[in-house]
Amino acid sequence: MEGLLSTLRVSRVSKSQRKEKRATKTLGVVVGVFLICWVPFFFINIVGFDLFFYCTWIGYMNSFMNPIIYT
Repeated sequence: MEGLLSTLRVSRVSKSQRKEKRATKTLGVVVGVFLICWVPFFFINIVGFDLFFYCTWIGYMNSFMNPIIYT
């Protein structure tokens, strides 16, 4: 009987831990998506359009350099 109770306690704990882990992942995804969506807006407002224009071209240069890097 004691073994059964111990198994039930472990089962409840693992179920609780799985729920908590899933909630943590969900919260992480929500925060990550929020940052991805809003950081560019605030970045443009803080640094100005000229710097944003150059940063955009640096991003394009990264795409240009990838085939060179991987060959």
